[in-house]
Amino acid sequence: MRLHEEGEVFAELVAVTAETIGLPQIYVEKDYWVTRALKYLSESVHAGEVVFKGGTSLSKAYRLIDRFLVLGQAPRLIKRMRHE
Repeated sequence: MRLHEEGEVFAELVAVTAETIGLPQIYVEKDYWVTRALKYLSESVHAGEVVFKGGTSLSKAYRLIDRFLVLGQAPRLIKRMRHE
């Protein structure tokens, strides 16, 4: 699903979601992009090299906690993936 490709619809969904859960829109949009990045990583040829720990795995992979992710970026992996 590529909600972000539908600009106005995406903006409206972000706004409604933010209002419903009581968070700023920027956090909702950030979580959308983080989730897409995690999906991409999980489907990448590098999926076996990536390990999620802490809140990332608990909230995104196992749905054990409800929170928004603060992404600790792995610069070397991100740089390598850009060159795929």
